[in-house]
Amino acid sequence: MKDEAGSLAKIAKAFGDNGISLVYGEAVIVEKGKTAIWTVVGGHGDLGPEELEALLLGDGDALKVEIIPLE
Repeated sequence: MKDEAGSLAKIAKAFGDNGISLVYGEAVIVEKGKTAIWTVVGGHGDLGPEELEALLLGDGDALKVEIIPLE
């Protein structure tokens, strides 16, 4: 995500708007004022991995999404 005010909130809102609970999250700035990473543990609601990725890239304004199933 971009390292700017509101970026994390916008992605979190995309989760919340779709009824997806987050259990854990950790944000790290990669390059000050440019990029950050937010690692999240949570469910996916009724969305498949491709749908969740599209949601976060679109509504959440994420720059890149990597989904790792915890099985």
